[in-house]
Amino acid sequence: MFNDKTYYELLNSKDYMVRCVNECLDKMYTLSEPPITLAQLKETFKDIPKEEQEKEPAYEQHYLPAEVYEAILEHYSDVFGFKPTWDDDVVILSNDLFNGGKKDVYRKDENGISQKEYEDTPKLRDVIGEENAEKVKKMITDIKNFYRFNMKYQTFTFNVMNFSPTSNKETVEKYWREHGVPDFTINEDKWFKEEEDEEENYGDKE
Repeated sequence: MFNDKTYYELLNSKDYMVRCVNECLDKMYTLSEPPITLAQLKETFKDIPKEEQEKEPAYEQHYLPAEVYEAILEHYSDVFGFKPTWDDDVVILSNDLFNGGKKDVYRKDENGISQKEYEDTPKLRDVIGEENAEKVKKMITDIKNFYRFNMKYQTFTFNVMNFSPTSNKETVEKYWREHGVPDFTINEDKWFKEEEDEEENYGDKE
């Protein structure tokens, strides 16, 4: 048994998930309109009764375009290690099985030192026959199409979605116009301003 206090102070998986969700939401609200940090948002709503929060939820007071929401969600899913790699792994495995791949082979050189080399692996049909290989391919495809997400990814995306800023611009504009900002308008240029073409520089000009 570990006798080290720091070991017991490590985050458990639930606490880590909460931290990841909060970091993602903080980025979304910071980039929303009007912008606000997650800490500021919690401070604003901490003394408001639950019934009133349900009538005017925080996420309907801040706008974030759906495209920006998706980009942030995918970025943080990848950074935090929640993004499923199932599809990519199966595609690589299938390609090597049915088209042939590579494998590591270790051989000793004249000095007795093991050196790593590579050898081609046979195609599955050359091992078990064309008919059986097609059966295996169908089984892999069926499993791949069924198993799409892992639980951590689902938990992360579900919790972010439940508390993220809305992508309904009209709802946010209506809220602020009815709460003391009659001219409140959201400008999409904040997120989608077109970049001016820049002249490419390939070195000093003569």
